[in-house]
Amino acid sequence: MGSADKKFEVLPTPNPSEVMIRVWQDANQVDPTQIPTLYQAYKATPLPTKPKVEKFGDYIYVDMSKEGDDLYFYFGKSKTTTEKNTPFRTYPSKRQYTWPAVLEDLYAVQTTAFPQSANNGTSVSTTPSIFPRYKYRPQVPYNSDIKIEQFISPTPWNAIDLQHPQPVPTDVNGSYVGVNMQYERCLHGRMVFKEKVPSALIVFGVGLTTPPPNRLPNGTQVFPETNFTDWAEFVIEDSVTIVNGMYVREKVTIYPPPLPEPVLA
Repeated sequence: MGSADKKFEVLPTPNPSEVMIRVWQDANQVDPTQIPTLYQAYKATPLPTKPKVEKFGDYIYVDMSKEGDDLYFYFGKSKTTTEKNTPFRTYPSKRQYTWPAVLEDLYAVQTTAFPQSANNGTSVSTTPSIFPRYKYRPQVPYNSDIKIEQFISPTPWNAIDLQHPQPVPTDVNGSYVGVNMQYERCLHGRMVFKEKVPSALIVFGVGLTTPPPNRLPNGTQVFPETNFTDWAEFVIEDSVTIVNGMYVREKVTIYPPPLPEPVLA
C-alpha cells in the first residue's frame, strides 16, 4: 500500500457534512495488541499510523474489515447526546396508510313508543325500549404526508429510543339491558355499560375462578380508552442500518389526513 502516510484515508458518510477515516495495516504483520478497543479514541490507539489533522484524533473506533492483504480500521466522529439526536437531513414524502376507525360517540336512547315486557322477578311489567346510537368515523386509506429524519452516530441508540406509541384499536362489545352495543375494532374513549336488568345478581361459580378485586355487584362493564383516542401524528417507523460501522437511523413520522364527515347511526 506504500508508505505509512498513505495508510490514512478520509471517507464520506451518509451525512454530506461529515466524514470518517480509516487506516490500514498489513494483515500478516498486525500485532494483536495493536487492534483498538471498540469506541476508543484514535489518538489513544496503538496503531502506528497517526492522523495528519489533530481533530481526527478524537474520532472513535467503530469497525474493521479486510481487503486483500490489508486490515482496515474505521473511525467515526464522536458525538454528544444532542448531536447524536439532531437529524442531518429532514425531508417530506408520502406513504399509504389505513387510518383506523374512530368511535366518536356511543350512547343509548329509550322510548315508550315501542314498549317491551320485563320480568322483575315477581311479575311482568312494561318498560321503554332501548336503542343504541353511534357516531363514528370509518377507517380511511390515505396517501398520507410523512416526515423523514436521518441521523448518524458512531454508537448505537438504546432500544427504548426506537420505540414509539402507535394507534392500537380495540373492539367494543358491550350490552345494556340486554341490548348489544358493539362496534368493530376502533379507537375510542373510555366506555361504561352498567347492568340495569331488574334484580340482577352475580352468579357465583360461573366465569373467572378468582374474581378480580374490582368486580362490582351490578356487573358494570368497562372498556378502557385506547392509547390513541383519535387520529394524530405518530412515528410509524424508526430503523437503524450500519454503514462502515456508523449507525444510520431513519425516523418516519406520519400525519393524519383531513377529517371526513362522521357517520351517525
